[in-house]
Amino acid sequence: MLDQQSSDFRIETVIGKDGLDPAFERFSQLVQLFDQMELNIRQLQGQLANLKYESNAGMLAADDHNLALNRIRHAFLSELEQFKSTLPQYLNASQPELLMRGVSDQVQIVLEVMGQRLRGYYDIERQISEGNSALVFLLKDVFTQRRVVAKVLKVPVLSGEIKAEIGAVSQLKHRNIIKLLGESLDRFPFYVICEFVNGPTLPEVLHKTGPRPASQAIDWLFQLADSLSYLRQKKILHSNIRPSKIYIDEEQHVMISPFDIIKAGKSERTLGKFREDCQYLSPEYLRGDGEPASFQSMRSSDQFSIGLVAYKIMTGLDLFSGDSVMDIIASRELFFKDKRHRKRVLSAISNKQLAQMVERMLEEKPENRYPDLYDVLLQFRQLSMKRDDDSSLLRNSYRRCLAVNKEFINDFYTRFLDGMPEADRGHFSNRGRQHTMLQMAMDVLIDLDQKEDLFRQLLSHNKHQQFGAAEYERFLDVFIDLVRQNDQKNWNEAIEQAWMEMRKKAIIIVREMLNS
Repeated sequence: MLDQQSSDFRIETVIGKDGLDPAFERFSQLVQLFDQMELNIRQLQGQLANLKYESNAGMLAADDHNLALNRIRHAFLSELEQFKSTLPQYLNASQPELLMRGVSDQVQIVLEVMGQRLRGYYDIERQISEGNSALVFLLKDVFTQRRVVAKVLKVPVLSGEIKAEIGAVSQLKHRNIIKLLGESLDRFPFYVICEFVNGPTLPEVLHKTGPRPASQAIDWLFQLADSLSYLRQKKILHSNIRPSKIYIDEEQHVMISPFDIIKAGKSERTLGKFREDCQYLSPEYLRGDGEPASFQSMRSSDQFSIGLVAYKIMTGLDLFSGDSVMDIIASRELFFKDKRHRKRVLSAISNKQLAQMVERMLEEKPENRYPDLYDVLLQFRQLSMKRDDDSSLLRNSYRRCLAVNKEFINDFYTRFLDGMPEADRGHFSNRGRQHTMLQMAMDVLIDLDQKEDLFRQLLSHNKHQQFGAAEYERFLDVFIDLVRQNDQKNWNEAIEQAWMEMRKKAIIIVREMLNS
């Protein structure tokens, strides 16, 4: 076995510790060793060729031929043994990904390899993230210009189990699950390609727009529960339900990533992940250290996580919180032990029926929750039918516009950008991102009385300070006029007054912020 001192001089270790110059020198030593070995092997090949010639010419007796042949074989095996024993002193050739582990610029190496593999199909735009198990890149299809995401797995070999997981995920077809579009599993580095969600995570949405109204929360929770129920039917475990893993796409739909279904590489047991585990895993799942007992147990465990996500959507807060992991655990224990405390914190959910649902989903014992995720779906569906009762005139009007006209947001930008100076249009070049930004802006404006601070925060951003009050007035006028056209059947004096009152309040704040 190679000792520690020898492993310290491997090229992949030297380049990470001492830099390029010593690594080049070490590599040159390896090349010189190869050159000498190649010379020795060619000499042996010459001896073998000469031996064959003499034998065919009848110049050697059989015993002499066999003796010479054995000498050549022994010399070749000696060279081979020397090669096998020497190479580990220079390289760790047993696991290809280890060649990059000591390299400070390993991402650049992956980019170069991926660039060659994807050439002609995708261009690599940028790296999105990196974890213990994978590198994630944003790609652009060279033919359609559509953006996709590539996840490069940090594993030297792919087990049959991981390949089976990827194969199962590639067959998924659900509106709220990000589609897996392709994969490369035949050689290192291994990667999968998924559709790109040009939208924020749930925490990012809540940070910018605040807690969501019950009507939207119920829609999102129904979509989340439906996608998880679908996965269970397909015998696939997700087991990573938390706000940071939930995306909101351009059409304001919940999306969950197949990256969180595929279990490949090292588990990211970071403090941040453990903190989120303590905040969003069920008691039974947390006690099992992330190992579910069965698919049936996951149906119950998922309810608990959905209940916690519901609390986050409705309040903007984590139900179990604290400055440390110990504080979070203490928060969990208090919630389960003190009924009055539990009632008090859940009263922050304004919709009473939804609060009752959440309370049942957050029962400590699985048997006290709903029998199945399907029962949860039925409850969300029933609540969805009553959602107009607790929504404002403006929100219902806006929601009807989106339902009647699927191109409502595109229509708005077509009108709003028409006649705008070319220099200003550049701020709206990313149409997909603008879908999301418009939705966020209207979420704040519709509830302006409660979310004035958030509106001021949005206006204080540098990119919003570039426009004058006239541009904001035009923005609101174009929007309200489009709403008036798409909500004709329900339009009345009360709705007109509500929209104009919102416009008046918004412009007062805009002028104040721009002049401050």
